[in-house]
Amino acid sequence: MWQDNTQVNYFGVGPDVVEDARSQYRMQNHDVVGYATVTTKEWLTMTGKAGWLGHPKLMDPGGTFVRDFPSTVDASRTIQRPA
Repeated sequence: MWQDNTQVNYFGVGPDVVEDARSQYRMQNHDVVGYATVTTKEWLTMTGKAGWLGHPKLMDPGGTFVRDFPSTVDASRTIQRPA
């Protein structure tokens, strides 16, 4: 499965967020899943599945309908972390 979410709204973390703090980001991710069933005898069946989840890629928002919200990616780079 491939996903390309071009404009995801982000308001912050916690119950005290406000709409004025809205920013947007773009997230692309993919995952692969495979299933197999083998019947060796009428009374013996083995089933297995395996999968792989890719690391999501975060970018500036994109797409054809672009609003004037700041990029969450840029905003997270400017956050002052306590010493």
